[in-house]
Amino acid sequence: MMNRDPGFSAHAHVASNFKIMRKRYIQYKKSKGSPFVLSPITFPKNFKDSLKYHFSHPRSELEYISKIRYKLSPNCCPLCGGFGSHTVDHYLPKASFPELTLYSLNLIPACACNSLRSNVTHGTPPHESTIHPYFDNGLDERLMKVIIQGVLLSDDVEIDFCALPCSIMHADKINFHIENVIRKSTAKYWMQGKWASLIRNPSSVITAIPDNSLHLSFPELVGYLNKMVADNDRSHGTPNNWYSMFFYGIGTDVALINWLVGHCNGIFDGTIDPMSF
Repeated sequence: MMNRDPGFSAHAHVASNFKIMRKRYIQYKKSKGSPFVLSPITFPKNFKDSLKYHFSHPRSELEYISKIRYKLSPNCCPLCGGFGSHTVDHYLPKASFPELTLYSLNLIPACACNSLRSNVTHGTPPHESTIHPYFDNGLDERLMKVIIQGVLLSDDVEIDFCALPCSIMHADKINFHIENVIRKSTAKYWMQGKWASLIRNPSSVITAIPDNSLHLSFPELVGYLNKMVADNDRSHGTPNNWYSMFFYGIGTDVALINWLVGHCNGIFDGTIDPMSF
């Protein structure tokens, strides 16, 4: 399409590099987007500037860029699991791989997390790379959960993320993604805010808890947390959204559930004042 379009051919520096663009894209596609296969090569500045222009001002032939931005994953960022994707970014960064600037399989709907990871795509071991939303298998499995610890009656509770076993995806890939995407995103601060709301008004966050509850047992709270996980898996179309990470992490931590049961019951019977912390 690009090599036959007069709008592109008007940019001689794009047309003159089209064969290498196409060759590199074929390599990228055959390797399923692996960041280990392609190494950056040097291109002229006017070539890179032209591609940036076409990306920012897409012609009708490039309308798929807008579709990726607004329609492909409107409810959940496929990179970090946050809510909404308001931009299109590049899996292999265009700063290092300008020749892939316009190719759809390198364009990912994303929130701010992809720019926060900068140009990091992979480590040294063969499985250490960020998760590719289009090519990696195992994305329908639960890949990570939150860990909540430290001073629990605090707005600055300690938040971290833990990789879960996956039958398809290598643990090194999940851990690399956590380190270079999830921990660099705003997920930690979002979850600290959710925890602060939960300890003050449990049913406002764990909405499965009935409004008329006067007492909670351990099994009841586990059931409510499991419902929250299932509902958010379904509504966001993935088990790797922030809500599901949050509720699943709480629901698999026995000590934390025991603490929450006592805390909730203290609020219900009036022995704990939620406005005191």
